[in-house]
Amino acid sequence: MRPAPIALAMLLAAIWLPARAYDAPDLDRLLKSNACPRCDLSDAELDGKAFPGADLAWSDFEKASLKGADLKGANLERATFSKADLSRAVLSGANLRESFLRKTILNGAKLDGAKLHLAVLRKAELPQADLSGADLSSAVLVQANLRNAVLRGANLKETQLTGALLCGADLRDTELNSEQIEFARGDSQTKLPTGVKKPKGWTGC
Repeated sequence: MRPAPIALAMLLAAIWLPARAYDAPDLDRLLKSNACPRCDLSDAELDGKAFPGADLAWSDFEKASLKGADLKGANLERATFSKADLSRAVLSGANLRESFLRKTILNGAKLDGAKLHLAVLRKAELPQADLSGADLSSAVLVQANLRNAVLRGANLKETQLTGALLCGADLRDTELNSEQIEFARGDSQTKLPTGVKKPKGWTGC
């Protein structure tokens, strides 16, 4: 028995059309109240939106687009941003403790003074990002791209930097030690704290 044309069309739509992942009531709640803890905002289109000081703890922004968004001072503790795009976003002073930012795009983002203790930024894209004065203690920056990023005065105590790209990065006035960067990659333009020498194996990025 051949399927009816309408039924067949609905079946094909279910198979091929991508489902909207974010929860519409959650997005509406955020836009109206500037607060949405534990919300599902994955795949949401929020480019250029302003949520300064918003409470978004534990929320899911996986694969969301937040290019140029203003999240200054927002509470993003334990939020998920895996594969999200936050290029040029403003996260100055934001609380990102224990947040998950694996493969997150943060090109040129402002994260100065942000709290990133125990955050996971494995393979994150952070070229030209401003992380000055940020708390990155015990954070995971394994294989992260930090080319030309500014981390001056950041707290890098026990930060994991294995495989991180540090070419042109400014790491002055930090508590970085030689062991942390031994297996990272840098070049002659990498600025290190006083007393920390460039590893002999550094040949560029």
